[in-house]
Parts: sequence; C-alpha cells; structure tokens
Amino acid sequence: MEEFKDEAFVNEEPEKEKFVVETPERSVTEENVQETEKPEACGCQPKRQKCIWTTIGFIVLFAAIIVLFCVVFSMKGGNKPQNAALQAKMESGEVPFMLTVNNDSIVARYVLVEILTNDLEEESARYQKELQSKQATFEEKYKNYQINVQNQVLTKTQMENAEVQLTNEAQALKALQEKYATILANKQASVQKEIADSIIAVTTRINDSRYHAKYVLATATGSAIVYNSPEYDITEEVIAELNATYEKNHKKNE
Repeated sequence: MEEFKDEAFVNEEPEKEKFVVETPERSVTEENVQETEKPEACGCQPKRQKCIWTTIGFIVLFAAIIVLFCVVFSMKGGNKPQNAALQAKMESGEVPFMLTVNNDSIVARYVLVEILTNDLEEESARYQKELQSKQATFEEKYKNYQINVQNQVLTKTQMENAEVQLTNEAQALKALQEKYATILANKQASVQKEIADSIIAVTTRINDSRYHAKYVLATATGSAIVYNSPEYDITEEVIAELNATYEKNHKKNE
C-alpha cells in the first residue's frame, strides 16, 4: 500500500530543461532571455530635450536684442552729451535754459570752412593774376606812348587815337576789376551762408534731441557775450557733428 501510494501520488517534477537557441553569433539560453532587462520607457527625455532647446532659443533671442540695441544707440551716438558736467546736470533732471557755442572754434576746426575758404582764395588768386597781367600790358602801352610823345614821333591824329585807345583799355580794365570783385563778394556771401546754415541746423538738431534749451547763443571774439559757463557749452558736440555730416555727404557724392 505504501509503495502504491508512493508511485501513484508522489509526483516529482522533472528538472526543467534549458531552452537553447543557437544563432550564428552566440547561444542564448532561456535564463538569459528571462534575465535580460527591457529598456526603460522614459517619457521625460523628449520633454527635457525640448525644454533645453527652448531655453537656448530664448538666450539667443535675448542676445540678439541686446546687440540690436547696441548698434542702434551707437549709430545715434546714444543722444548723450559729450560735456560731462552738462551730462551730470541732465541726469539729475535739470533742463538747461541756455546753451552756448563758440564760433571761433567752429570756424577753425570745421572741415567745410577750410575747403570753401581754400576754393575762394584760389579763385581770387586766379582773378588777381589775370588782372595783374592786363595791368602790366596796359602800363607798357602807356609807357611807350609817353616815349613817343617825348620823341615827337607821333602826329596829332596818332596821339589822339592812342589816347582814345588807352582810355578805353583803362576803362575795360577797371570794369573787369569790378566784375571780379562782385563775383568774389557774392561767392564769399554764399560760402558764409552755407557755413552758417549748416552750423544752425546741426546746433538745432543737437539741442532738440538732447537738451531742449530755450536759447543757444553764439560766442566769438568781440561778441556781446562777456562770459559763458563751460558747463553749458556744446561746441565740441557741434564740431563733431558738423564734420561727421560733411564726411557722410562727401562720400555719397563721390
């Protein structure tokens, strides 16, 4: 009975055979298959990458905005005064009632003044040379006439004709002198107006964009203004702006 019981009811499980799959590269057992871990499915990784790229994009955009502002303000000069004392007053909220510019300094250092003055002097020298040549020719003719009169080699009719001719040449020479003097005077007035207009335009532009003063007065040697405070002088800014404007227009015309 005991032996039957043992044979009928004792069920010993046979040892599990190892399942082997042969591949050209290696053998994989069932145990290896069971022990191989599946890669974790991480749904955070794509979101994390997206956040990184978004952050980088904002940084690049912010840097581009900073560069743009720097370029714009460097082109405009920042609309900041070059006079340190005046700049300090502006930063404290003070609006100057009156500013000054020195005409002597502007005329001495404004490039356009030198160029126009040189042109005027060259034209004047050219007229002067022509007049001197005509004057020398006239004087030579008059000298010869006097010699002929003294030597009594001319008839009365020849003397009268020579005197008429010399008188006409003298009048023509005087008319030419007056003509050239008028041309030079008109050109000088035009040069002075061009210089004055450019100074007024630049000074007005600087005041309107930076200071908003009620008045801008011009000082010079012999002017009615006895004293002006250096704190309210914008001559350096005006000179710099005048020369920069001239250089810009000159390059356009080349």
